[in-house]
Amino acid sequence: MALRDIPYGEVWPGDEIARRKALIVGAPCNMHWAVVERLPVHEDIRRGQGKLGGLFANHRQSLANLTAEAVHTVCCTFMLILDWTRPHLARRLMPEGIACAIAERLSDSMGDDGRAQLLTAIMSGLSGAYARYDVAGLRQVLAPWESPAPDDLRCCFMPLL
Repeated sequence: MALRDIPYGEVWPGDEIARRKALIVGAPCNMHWAVVERLPVHEDIRRGQGKLGGLFANHRQSLANLTAEAVHTVCCTFMLILDWTRPHLARRLMPEGIACAIAERLSDSMGDDGRAQLLTAIMSGLSGAYARYDVAGLRQVLAPWESPAPDDLRCCFMPLL
């Protein structure tokens, strides 16, 4: 479970956490909230740049707010830019000819409206990304990571603890 509507770097307020917990624990779910799927780490922290003090403080406060609601297991991802981003987005999962043929056939059958709906669905599936990026914006934030040097990937996350 996660509070996906709260922007990266902002504090997860205790009242929002309590409200979500009430939805999970109360009827009809009647479950126990034990794990936060993702407490997003702001991109500036991942890159080790910008005004980090406030971001670290917000992250620590969010952890404290979760603890106050007895949520003690928190998963954090430090993957670059978006939670699903990988260094090689063009990695092929099937032979290129087959993948291209399938994509072309699908694209031809969808028309402009269908392709627009597909784009919306894909961008909405990026953890919080649709509200932050359009396609051009996403390409822009991915550009610095096309060929990262080892030092670009080093960052000290200890201030989060």
